[in-house]
Amino acid sequence: MPKEISRNVTGLILLIGILNLVEGILLYAFPDALGPLIWPTRLGTYGARFYGAVFIAIALTAGLIARARAWERVRILFPPAMLFTALALIAAIFLFDTPNTFEATRLTTWIFFAVYGGALIGAVAVYWKYESKN
Repeated sequence: MPKEISRNVTGLILLIGILNLVEGILLYAFPDALGPLIWPTRLGTYGARFYGAVFIAIALTAGLIARARAWERVRILFPPAMLFTALALIAAIFLFDTPNTFEATRLTTWIFFAVYGGALIGAVAVYWKYESKN
């Protein structure tokens, strides 16, 4: 019998998708005007649009996951997502409070750590929950 994804997990995934979609559109459409306000590092026009495209793709993936009701249909997407998030966090930790990158005085730095840390913890918890069931 397939493991059904709970409504709480679906809601969390939809929230992550919406956050990624909004940030992705803003970075892609307004890289020079909004990029410095919503991202903790300096990106430049191409960098902001590149990240914007990545976030829009993540939002699409989150939407597809949220539509699936069976864990077996989405389980393969979790390990690469967890790896990406963990590596992004590790890179940010190494660059923490250096000029122009993850400066401790910027609110966006702390939002980044909270969102990425929370997303990683949530993804690991969901993966553990569904993979450990018999």
